[in-house]
Amino acid sequence: MLSLLILLPVILSIPLWGYLILKNAKINPTAFGWFICIGFILCIRFCIKADPLLLMLLYIMSTFLSLKIVVANNHLGKEKQLNFAQWLLFCYTWFGMNPLPFKLLPAPSLPDHRSYILKGISRILIGLLLIALTNFAFAGVAGKFEFIPQLLYLISISLILHFGLLSISAGNLRRMGIPVTSLFKDPLKSKSLQEFWSRRWNIAFVELTTIAVLRPLKKRFGQKTAFWSSYVFSGLLHELAISLPVNSGYGKPFAYFIIQAFLIMTVEKHFINNISNKFIKTAWVLVCLFAPIFLLFHEQFIHEIIMPLANYLTVVP
Repeated sequence: MLSLLILLPVILSIPLWGYLILKNAKINPTAFGWFICIGFILCIRFCIKADPLLLMLLYIMSTFLSLKIVVANNHLGKEKQLNFAQWLLFCYTWFGMNPLPFKLLPAPSLPDHRSYILKGISRILIGLLLIALTNFAFAGVAGKFEFIPQLLYLISISLILHFGLLSISAGNLRRMGIPVTSLFKDPLKSKSLQEFWSRRWNIAFVELTTIAVLRPLKKRFGQKTAFWSSYVFSGLLHELAISLPVNSGYGKPFAYFIIQAFLIMTVEKHFINNISNKFIKTAWVLVCLFAPIFLLFHEQFIHEIIMPLANYLTVVP
C-alpha cells in the first residue's frame, strides 16, 4: 500500500508544480487540474488505510489544491496569472477559491483586519465552550434524543472551523492588504435558500462551483442546466468529504443537495419569493436546512468523524 508519508508531501507540493502548469503554454491547466484531482481521489480511496478523520482531510486537501489550478486558469487565464508569491499565499493560506484578490499583493494593510481576528478567536472560544457544555449536559444520552448533542457538536465544530479559524485567516490576509472577506456571511440573515447557498454559506464552495462549473456550463447549455449541475457538483463534493472517508452513507449528502435545489426551483420560486413576511422566510430557510440535516451528516460520519473530533476539541474532561 502507498505510504501516507509519501502521499502527503506530494499533495502538499501540488501548488509548486501546479504553478509551472499554469505558466506552460502547451498544457491545458483546467484539464490537468481535473485529472490530478480525480487521480488523487482514486489513490487515497484504494491505496491509503488511515483513520476516517485523516482520510477526510486528505480528500479535502488534495481536491481543493488541485482545483485551485482550475479556478486560477478559468478566472485569470494564462496572461494574467498570479506571481509565485501570490499563488503560494492563495493556495496555502486561504480556503477560498477566488484568486483575484491576491493580484493586489503587495498592498497596505486593511484597517479592519483586527476585527476579523478577534471575531475568529471569540467564535473558537464559544465553540469550545459549547462542546464542554454539551458534554456536561448530555453525558450518557442515547436513543431517540441522541440527535440533540450530535447537532450541538456540529454547530460547535462549525463555529470553531468555519467562523473561527477561517475568520482569523481572513484577518491575517487583510493585514497583508489582500481584500478577502468572510467565507460565511451571516447565514442566519438569509431570507431564501437561494440566498443562503449562493451568497452566505461557504463562499469557497460557491466560488469553486461558479468558476469551475456554473459559468462554463451556462455558456454552453443555459441557466437551468448550469443551476442543476452546480447542485449535483455540490452533492458530489460532499459525498467526497463526508461519505467516502467513512465508506458509508453513500447517496445521502447527494440527496440533500438535490432536495435543496428542488425546493429552490419549486416551492421557493413560486410561493416563498412572493411572501413579504421576514419571519416566515427565515423559518422556511431553517426548516429546509435542518429537517433533512442528517441526510447530509449521516450516522456513520457523526460517529466516526464528528464525535472523535469533538473529543479532540474537549478542553474540560
